[in-house]
Amino acid sequence: MKKILFLFAIASIIFTFTFPLAANAYCTKAGIVVRVTDYADGYGGHYIYMRTSALNSVFYRVYTSDDNMAEIANNALTSQTRVSIRGNRGTCPGGACGAMRDMGTLMYIVVNP
Repeated sequence: MKKILFLFAIASIIFTFTFPLAANAYCTKAGIVVRVTDYADGYGGHYIYMRTSALNSVFYRVYTSDDNMAEIANNALTSQTRVSIRGNRGTCPGGACGAMRDMGTLMYIVVNP
């Protein structure tokens, strides 16, 4: 019985250190880019607006200061290519149809997921 408890204790310790205690959660949405704004006011930021495929869906907005990411979003906008966008918000904000929700800062964008 003591051997079983000892093995269980060792297994618990190994399990604890093998898997992380806290998981990172991000907001990831797939859809179509509908607008990309470029602010030439010295801050050099871009906002990428996207919506899911449904016509009455919620609009999502993500911020980036990376010109390359904004160019990728512009290319997806002009070709109406589907994208997958991940923002650094812990959870995706919900909302009513036609409303705009903020996803935080852009982590990545995938074209044709």
